[in-house]
Amino acid sequence: MIHRRNLYMYFVALVASLGGFQFGYEVGILESIKSFTAFKMDFSKFYNKTLIIDNDFGVNENGEGVMLKLKYEEKPMQSSLMVTMFCIGCVVGTLVVPTVCDFFGRKRSILFGAAIFGFGSLFAGITIGDTLFFFSRVIMGIGIGILSTTCPMYIAETSPAEKRGKLITFYQLMITIGIFSAYIVRIITEFFLRNDRNVQWRVILGIQVVPGFLLLIMMFFLPYSPRYYIWQERDDEALRIVSKLRGMSSTRDPEIQTEFQNMKKSLEIERHEYSTGFSELFKKSIIKRVIIVMMLQIFQQLTGINVILSSKIFDGTQISYRFLTDDITTTFGFINVFCNVIGTIPTLWLIEKFGRKAVLIFGSITMTISLGVSAVFSKLKANNENKEIYSWVYIICIFAFVISFAASWGPAVWVYQNEVFPMRVRSLATSLCCLVNWASFGIIVTIYSIIIESSNSKEKDVYANSFFAICCFISLFFVIFFVRETKDTPLEEVDNIFGNKEKSKQK
Repeated sequence: MIHRRNLYMYFVALVASLGGFQFGYEVGILESIKSFTAFKMDFSKFYNKTLIIDNDFGVNENGEGVMLKLKYEEKPMQSSLMVTMFCIGCVVGTLVVPTVCDFFGRKRSILFGAAIFGFGSLFAGITIGDTLFFFSRVIMGIGIGILSTTCPMYIAETSPAEKRGKLITFYQLMITIGIFSAYIVRIITEFFLRNDRNVQWRVILGIQVVPGFLLLIMMFFLPYSPRYYIWQERDDEALRIVSKLRGMSSTRDPEIQTEFQNMKKSLEIERHEYSTGFSELFKKSIIKRVIIVMMLQIFQQLTGINVILSSKIFDGTQISYRFLTDDITTTFGFINVFCNVIGTIPTLWLIEKFGRKAVLIFGSITMTISLGVSAVFSKLKANNENKEIYSWVYIICIFAFVISFAASWGPAVWVYQNEVFPMRVRSLATSLCCLVNWASFGIIVTIYSIIIESSNSKEKDVYANSFFAICCFISLFFVIFFVRETKDTPLEEVDNIFGNKEKSKQK
């Protein structure tokens, strides 16, 4: 139950989470636009083309009326370039965050990222030719790189310790809703623009401007981060923001004064007793946290989530079930991303009840089991006659994996990343960790595409799911031995959890 005085705080987190919606929509939309014939014709270099008989046209008893049509088969390597260029843009976006975020503040950085992404979306919708399309992907990536780093950081700095995990999880929830929305928009666009198919994929890309514009407008009504204001020595404004975020009418309330003074005292110590430069990252207590979070981001991608959310994961399944469409991969791809949304919702409660470490451990165990079983049944459906029952078990295991990821490693890594770093290096450290996430995303998708293109084996999913299951199993031990719990800990006290006893030279 949300207390009335906390409504503004939840509103702030929800608006900032729209950056996650744009992230998710962009990830999901690429899968959608590649299904449109007009896109395949405009970017024919991404496909192998063969002439086949159109069975839907109809043939009379004399064999007359045969109609041929082009069949497009995606070239995995060329198609993965669209993801790769996007990830390159994201890496660039994360690299500019430390400068932009510390100079202009978290709020202005989100506005900046939303504006860049909106421009890239419009440009992608009207562009012609491979080169300009790839360039638009880079622009959109820069915007998402900024948003994916700054939005959860902003939420963390405006949230109380006891609700911080829940509020940052809103960001991951909006990512999943964005991916799901991309599928919904595809269905709606196909229906309403069925007589104008040449613009279908362009409309889907251009419509990304809507949530971007909404984020731009709504951010003007949101406060600056109170911790950023304290860091800039604007104490009066910071105190008013803390009071408003906590739903208090007076800045003299003892609870507000206590929270504000704790923030101020800790940040003053950081300002005067520690360095704030790049060298601070290499201090023992900080570099340890940087490496831990980087590894969490790498393991998040090594779960295979971005490969498994693709509808291609259902290629080769042979079942008689039909729903919404005769295309099995599309149907189960839709259900897959819906599971991603549903699985994230319980984490709004679980992450505060059981903590970050317990959630990650639970996720590693359940993902290992579901992927391991899916690999076994993938092999069985490839090498046995009774393929339907094996296909059903395989599909259920994939859904179980997605729900497990959504309830654990999806939100928990973003929560943990934005809790463990002190103010003096927070923007720099989180940007480097986000960089690792995006670089891992691009590398894994590219390698997977190479494997698909170079292998004709029916057991590709067996090898891929087995590899991802092993990675999930290794992640379990990494969490057990290296991750420390941060639940209910104010940001200014996280240093104590990691045993920070160092003193840097004064600036």
